[in-house]
Amino acid sequence: MTIIEPTKEVVRIDRIRVAQPAAPLDPPSSRQTVFDVRDLAVFYGKTQAIRDVSIEIGARVITAVIGPSGCGKSTFVRCLNRMNDLVPGARIEGTIDYHGTNLYGPGVDPVEAVKASLSQLRGAFALGFIFAGDANLMIGARNGPPLAIGYGDGEMYLGSDAIALGPFTDTISYLEDGDWVVLTRTGAVIHDKHNAVVHREAVKHAASTSLVDKANYRHFMAKEIHEQPEVVGHTLARYVDMATERVSLPVTLPFDFKNIQRISIVACGTASYAGYVAKY
Repeated sequence: MTIIEPTKEVVRIDRIRVAQPAAPLDPPSSRQTVFDVRDLAVFYGKTQAIRDVSIEIGARVITAVIGPSGCGKSTFVRCLNRMNDLVPGARIEGTIDYHGTNLYGPGVDPVEAVKASLSQLRGAFALGFIFAGDANLMIGARNGPPLAIGYGDGEMYLGSDAIALGPFTDTISYLEDGDWVVLTRTGAVIHDKHNAVVHREAVKHAASTSLVDKANYRHFMAKEIHEQPEVVGHTLARYVDMATERVSLPVTLPFDFKNIQRISIVACGTASYAGYVAKY
């Protein structure tokens, strides 16, 4: 495994292009060190995956980890966010300091660790964090995609929305963009993007049992596939007059379809396939 920092020129590695930001980098002497890795070694049982890795990773620096398959690239990156804690038999030696705090040292507060990590994230995410050895702690964070808290009796839940949480509770509150929440069995403490403790109103919901039940199907996806004829039938029934075999819209449109020269269908995923069908 080789760890390199890019030069000012574009570096081409196979099909990957890595370029410097438009703004010049700070001189090495003034860079802030984010990760300071010293003598890192990782073992999976008796097998040593990586050995004696030492590197400083600074702020505003693009660092590439390259090497052949099986050399330890993913293992190294997982060490930076302690994902190897979830691998049975994994053992870490050496130190990884994150902003001066040893991630693998005794007494590391998981809440503070997540709080510091969230400030480094960019883009859209809905995350849930659980911790080995602590069954009474879960942390959620939202930026873009929905994330909801479910309130139970001596138990708390984290899910995407009311439908996902419906089988477990009828009381939920939604996080807003930038919020993160610390959950225990007895309650939730919600923080906004500025890390201030905030209140998000809890509401009662009445998610339909048919929506949250798999109806004897093994998976929800299988249920949705088999429900498609019925769903399409219900949808078209509002617009198709079966007696006259004509389309009958429930409202009068302010335009005539004959005068429309172009229709744009914008979609992604499986919806794009539906768009292609409509095209023809």
